[in-house]
Amino acid sequence: MSTSGGTTAFKDGSVRLPVTEDFYKALLQLPCHHRLTLSEVEQVAAALLEATEKYAYRGCRF
Repeated sequence: MSTSGGTTAFKDGSVRLPVTEDFYKALLQLPCHHRLTLSEVEQVAAALLEATEKYAYRGCRF
């Protein structure tokens, strides 16, 4: 595995990062800035609602 490039460890299939993978699966990032259009806000809201409905049965665990 190369150590140059910062995130090259993620490209190496032999590297396992279970805590990082769990965090990634539980992370929900929403765009939020002053230049969002109404259409983009509606799209974000719809995606959030869809994710909430889809994964609600799991409680806080993704």
